Amino acid sequence: MDRERSDNKLDDWLDQAMAEYAKVEPEPGIEARVLARLHSRVRTRFWWRRGLRPIWISAAAAAFLLVAVMLFKTPDKPPAPGPATASDQELLLGVDRLLQKRVPAALEPALVLTREMVKKP
Repeated sequence: MDRERSDNKLDDWLDQAMAEYAKVEPEPGIEARVLARLHSRVRTRFWWRRGLRPIWISAAAAAFLLVAVMLFKTPDKPPAPGPATASDQELLLGVDRLLQKRVPAALEPALVLTREMVKKP
């Protein structure tokens, strides 16, 4: 029975505390401050979402154009050299002169072949 009384007393005390808490009026202007804060957050989110969209679209378009220009622009190539005017004999003599210099062992067969080709018939 004591337990029931203490539980009832506790319930009564909590009910009384809640009733007094509900009677308290909020500070003046609190509704206006809460609404102003909510409004500023909504405005910030709106600007963040909507305000940056044109910037992102512009940046994406510029990047696309840059890539397109880089892909389709061909670099200037130097003109191809014209046909050689020297005769085959002159070319072989030039190769022979080059081979007269110190020749590695791997190029000795080419040296012999060039000398044979240079000989006049």
